[in-house]
Amino acid sequence: MLETRELVVLVADDDPDILDLVCFRLERSGCSVIPARTGAEALEIARLKRPDVVILDWMMPEMTGI
Repeated sequence: MLETRELVVLVADDDPDILDLVCFRLERSGCSVIPARTGAEALEIARLKRPDVVILDWMMPEMTGI
């Protein structure tokens, strides 16, 4: 039998409503979600936690999702 594990998703968005909505939907889908409110915060989390997937807002202050 194959072992499955929770998908770890990092979500970065400077809009708190969008961030909450995306995190909520992913958690309801069975993912483990790590929120970030800035590009710099997302980069630091990605280096430390090594998520399976990263969802980035394209336009954020200080550092973009690009």
